[in-house]
Amino acid sequence: MHGIFNILNTARLFLHALRDLVIRFLPRGLVRLIIAPGRFAFIVHPLSFKDAGKKYPFAGKLPESFIDIWTRYYWPIVGSEITGFKTKRNEEVRGWIIVCPLTPRQMMRDQPLARRKILQSVKLAEKLGAEIVGLGAFTSILTHDGTDLIGKVKVGLTTGNAYAVALLIQNVIKIAEKIGMELKDATVAIVGAAGSVGSACTRILSEKVRQFILVDIDRKALESLIVTLGIRSNLKSYLEVDVVSTADIVIVATSAMGTIITPSHLSSGSIIIDGSQPKNVSKEVIEERDDVLVIESGVAKLSGINYKLDIGLRKDEVYACLGEVLILTWKDRNRNYSIGKVDPNHVHEILVEEKQVGLSLADFRNSGGIITDKDIEHFKSYRLSH
Repeated sequence: MHGIFNILNTARLFLHALRDLVIRFLPRGLVRLIIAPGRFAFIVHPLSFKDAGKKYPFAGKLPESFIDIWTRYYWPIVGSEITGFKTKRNEEVRGWIIVCPLTPRQMMRDQPLARRKILQSVKLAEKLGAEIVGLGAFTSILTHDGTDLIGKVKVGLTTGNAYAVALLIQNVIKIAEKIGMELKDATVAIVGAAGSVGSACTRILSEKVRQFILVDIDRKALESLIVTLGIRSNLKSYLEVDVVSTADIVIVATSAMGTIITPSHLSSGSIIIDGSQPKNVSKEVIEERDDVLVIESGVAKLSGINYKLDIGLRKDEVYACLGEVLILTWKDRNRNYSIGKVDPNHVHEILVEEKQVGLSLADFRNSGGIITDKDIEHFKSYRLSH
């Protein structure tokens, strides 16, 4: 009986996928007869081939070489309906999660293919009636923070980076308060300082801390950021990540695909806020270093929001990119928002608007699970005793 259920479920998934392929070539009026329209959409992608099993359970039994070929020739699909969100007029509106089938490694290996798939994903969202579309994770990076899509689509676009910065800053401020750290006395390092998220974090936090260490492999972009900030005695810039060992708080916000921060990089008692996707802090830091605290950023909570695709979050939680889409939908703003480098003014704006929408910072967590108040008290006691 279980085998028959699996066969029927697999057939249903492929019929839906075929529907999503056909929709791209149909007029919008006809599409509305096939699938209910939504006001907004959020584009995601698998982080690894293992994620394919979250949508297609049988994929877990296939060799990775086969999945690699399959996903390269597959098309964007509707991952889930998003319900439970209301506008400021108390009108409930529907949204969609669109799945771009490529992993970050596939995207970096064949960037022209990745950009075609991302464009197809946005076009699918258009056909579903979306007025604003969020570019999640590497779909933003591979389109140069959305700038490559300008003029190619008819919907408003956002990368979610403004809200990602807002959540990073909230994580820094909240954890500092909980352990009794004064930011004005702290040394803060940011890895990926010259990127879209990193540069905005730098511009907002640089005047709030005693010492700011900027790290980026892009020398030209880093020098440009320094010029923008002006001459300040509390700023130092580096190309190598080893210098973060002198920091009290390390913010990681890069577009790298894998591990950058390892246990050897960190000093005892330091706090690491990882805002990258995929995560740049190795699991060994959490497993081997009881004397440091790792917090993964980029997640907000919103009561009542509902979707059926497993994207690694708990009930009532959303990633920053979807959170930003929801804020813009609530405002009835359907124009491009955080495209290109993040405007710090957008960050301040969105920090005010998240409260009106009902969004707030999610619980502290890392790959080991939720970080409890007991965990924080233990870490705080360690810092005080050393």
